[in-house]
Amino acid sequence: MLDMKKWPAYAPLTHWVYRLEYSMLALGMLAALYLHAALFKDLDIGMTVLLALMPDVVFLAILPAMKSGHWPAWGATLYNVTHSYVTWFVLMAFTSFLAGGIYWPMWAWAVHISVDRAIGFNLRS
Repeated sequence: MLDMKKWPAYAPLTHWVYRLEYSMLALGMLAALYLHAALFKDLDIGMTVLLALMPDVVFLAILPAMKSGHWPAWGATLYNVTHSYVTWFVLMAFTSFLAGGIYWPMWAWAVHISVDRAIGFNLRS
């Protein structure tokens, strides 16, 4: 059996390698959005911008509940749900199904998550 105590510790999520990976992921998705818009000229820019901002709409619920200056107990859960690739994937699959093909504006939501992680805003606890 392997003795895990002899192995090096895992890097924290704020390590520069993780941040670089998320930066590259965000740039790749932005490039894909740009190429799609340039080639097919059918990207709804307004919806793309709206969906890029959508993960942070949760702050409209969290901020008023911060009367004492602290996040409400449910705030981290709500933030994590909207800043999760799992949530994005489910919504991407659903909107793409409804659209009858890849719903490109939804990629902006994933770009938002990647940029947040690249600058050090990881999931809350």
